[in-house]
Amino acid sequence: MRLSTEERRTIAGFLKKIATRRKRDTRLRVMGFPTLFRLSVEEEKVLLKKFLALDPRIYGFKGVRYGAAASSVNLVMIRKEHIPKTRRYFSGGTHFLPRGVFGAYQKMNLAMTRDIGRRVFVLSGYRSPAYQLVVFLETLTERKFDLKRTAKHVALPGYSEHGAPKRQAIDFTTRDLGEKGADDPAFERTQEYRWLAKHARKFGFFLSYPRGNRWGVVFEPWHWHYRGNTR
Repeated sequence: MRLSTEERRTIAGFLKKIATRRKRDTRLRVMGFPTLFRLSVEEEKVLLKKFLALDPRIYGFKGVRYGAAASSVNLVMIRKEHIPKTRRYFSGGTHFLPRGVFGAYQKMNLAMTRDIGRRVFVLSGYRSPAYQLVVFLETLTERKFDLKRTAKHVALPGYSEHGAPKRQAIDFTTRDLGEKGADDPAFERTQEYRWLAKHARKFGFFLSYPRGNRWGVVFEPWHWHYRGNTR
């Protein structure tokens, strides 16, 4: 799929509009496709549907298709999270997690805080398939509209663990890395990552994309998914 100069301008204008809306609408991350299309003019809708019809396998992605229907599970909203041993809070925006996953995440953080005096924070949790398309287009723009390169970093709607509550993904960050934690190789060098590598599976969390993974995705030390307590 090749994008014309006009199509690239259309994407840029659409993303600018979404960014403005996101500042005042905290639930944009869980919107459905009807809302996404209501926010789009006709030429934007045409382009969005082109991306929804793409087969990511053409671009090297070998992951699982989870479906593009928005989740109806009970979601917990996360606005601020307490930083251990301080009176301060970490705020990386507003995020959502299925209630059961949020509970496991809290238990894991209690154990981490007890062991090393640190914890991880949510930088991205549940994202509806409609919002996943926005994330994909934002990344595509950052990577100069290189679809193959983008597909190694961000899944198309229906293929992302972020929109699959039964295999819910969380992008973690630390108090030191802050909002730049996701997509930062430095996460691998943190105390928090080393603790996760040893203990996360006890709480049902697993690293999704290790080095040399079979899914055609780059190594993402910050991206972990939940698939149930294994104790």
